[in-house]
Amino acid sequence: MPAETPPILYFAHGDDLFAIQSFEREVIAKMSKDKDPSMVELNITRLDGRQARLDDLGAAAQSLPFFLARRMVIVSHVEDLARSEAAQKNLIALLDQLPDSTALVISVFEDPERSDRRKPPVLNRLLKWAQAAGPKALVRELRLPAQAAMPVWIQDRARQAGGKIERKAADLLADWIGSDTAAAAQEIDKLLTYVDYSRPIEIEDVQALTPAGGQTTVFELVDRMAEGDARQALRSMRRLLQEQDPFSLFGMITRQFRLLIQAREALDDG
Repeated sequence: MPAETPPILYFAHGDDLFAIQSFEREVIAKMSKDKDPSMVELNITRLDGRQARLDDLGAAAQSLPFFLARRMVIVSHVEDLARSEAAQKNLIALLDQLPDSTALVISVFEDPERSDRRKPPVLNRLLKWAQAAGPKALVRELRLPAQAAMPVWIQDRARQAGGKIERKAADLLADWIGSDTAAAAQEIDKLLTYVDYSRPIEIEDVQALTPAGGQTTVFELVDRMAEGDARQALRSMRRLLQEQDPFSLFGMITRQFRLLIQAREALDDG
């Protein structure tokens, strides 16, 4: 019986950015199984649609793999890569010409904080192509969990990470974090490290380590700014502005950067 041909397109879309990023990692892990990690990395090309062109994608997709059966091309922000009608048609034509030796990973993040709430036009074209492609395409629609479903999501995530969290603790964490899966995953990892994976996370652990009400601190805001993570920085700022005066918040941010500069100077001075 012939081996099943793997998909040439792995397509994830939705408003759960954490799940989309996890999907990409899972595809890479599947490709990397039982293979030399350095050789796998040589066969992965990452393109940012805000900077790349369709010609770049075409060249990467048509390149032959290097000492492996397949190569992988990961494209983020494809909605910026194919904004115009002509670009969208060219992208679909490129998909029609994909060789079996290429695994193309595309993600479309439907930002829930966009004011117009419109879906990128390229999304429908990609979904239509994937539907017609059958087994050649693997599609995942990844949505943020409803608030009521977050406690179960948190418990499942803790199990996947190799630990456990009690239901009451999961309920409290869900109340404080909301449906922000990325923030919840970060808190779960922190809490599991705190209990050393040796016992379930209890409600007292959440109360001790997680800021009440999902409160963002100015430290977290400065971290996101330093990392260049504009989306999370803006989200942190919105939360802080619900509780802080804009001028006092600006002063706190300035103070944190001043302390960072002083710390850097102290390190440079030995």
